[in-house]
Amino acid sequence: MASGVQWSVSAGNGTLWHQFEDSENSAIEQNWKKGVCIFDTDERSYMLQSMLTYHIPTDTWQILTRTTSTDVKRWLFAVAYGDYQQMDRHLSEMLTMARKNGLPWIQYFVYANNGVMRHVDLSEMHQTTSNTQVTRPICPQPIEDDDDDSDDDLDDKNCPDAFKCPITMKKMKCPVIAADGYTYERNAIEGWLAGHKMHSPMKNKKIHDCALIFNHNLKILMDEYDTGAMTLHKLKASDS
Repeated sequence: MASGVQWSVSAGNGTLWHQFEDSENSAIEQNWKKGVCIFDTDERSYMLQSMLTYHIPTDTWQILTRTTSTDVKRWLFAVAYGDYQQMDRHLSEMLTMARKNGLPWIQYFVYANNGVMRHVDLSEMHQTTSNTQVTRPICPQPIEDDDDDSDDDLDDKNCPDAFKCPITMKKMKCPVIAADGYTYERNAIEGWLAGHKMHSPMKNKKIHDCALIFNHNLKILMDEYDTGAMTLHKLKASDS
């Protein structure tokens, strides 16, 4: 597995996965990391946004999957109210790619189910099956944060408690409100929920909806604090 990443292809419907050779594997991975959704090689066209490849010699569409040394981080979907199960790795990687590229929604076909189409809303975090119009909540895997947080340790200690995530106890960068009414760092609460901890970190009660709402008001206060423009009155008002 070159560089700890291996791309594979399958015709779907339960058929075996076949690994790409090193040169093709490297080409796919390079485009994946750059966020390129559509590109061509000598024998194939790739649509990484949908994790599909078109094989020119055989005139067929095939599905892709990406395996790392730590395996694929799986998304979850609701099978019943508040009951979530893992998606397969093909679909999980497809949704991760779409989210990394900032897409608000995608549509994909379920080839093992007579080509049923599903619409995934990546803002509201739910998927809808086209023929039945059944909508199910989904739970994403957090986007990996490559930023170096070593310089933020002092700021974490000195900032107001209202700006700290209850899970990490660090200053939040992207504060979001969960279904339990509390505000968390987005990556922290997504990782908490995706780890099958479908309950509130604060109340220890079951969370039935994984949708998260960006806390604009708190973010404004945090930005004012960073620029030194926040007053004590505003900070007390945010805690009340």
